[in-house]
Amino acid sequence: MKRIDGAELAVLAELLVGRPLRWGMGGAGGCVRRGEGPRGLGEVMVLAFERLTVFQDAVAVARGLAGARWPRGHEALRDQAVRAAQSVVLNLAEGCGSQGGNRKRHFRLAQGSACEVIAALYLVDLPTAEAHQKTLRRVHQQLRSLR
Repeated sequence: MKRIDGAELAVLAELLVGRPLRWGMGGAGGCVRRGEGPRGLGEVMVLAFERLTVFQDAVAVARGLAGARWPRGHEALRDQAVRAAQSVVLNLAEGCGSQGGNRKRHFRLAQGSACEVIAALYLVDLPTAEAHQKTLRRVHQQLRSLR
């Protein structure tokens, strides 16, 4: 089992409760400030979900699949798997910004998309398939705890 630090615990608690908790996470809607933003935009606001390991793992898988060299003849499967991986990321983010039933719906959709990607990776010979499947199983489990 992975240990989580205080900041990540606060983010998870905020996601479970549905509102920012005053544990020093600060700011509007669970945003926190950090230094230099992307492309030199200066200081930026970071949304709570951006700090979650589950979000970072989902992004890593989506980027990994999009950048992978897929075997010839698997173009349609590649497109579907990449779209499903992107759906995990987007539904996770949207669920974090939603409340009540809408929140649960987005997390369930993200779980379904994670299962779709896992299944797609059984159908193709990619060197990173097993690692991506393992990561997505962990993402699926963590999404379950957020619902």
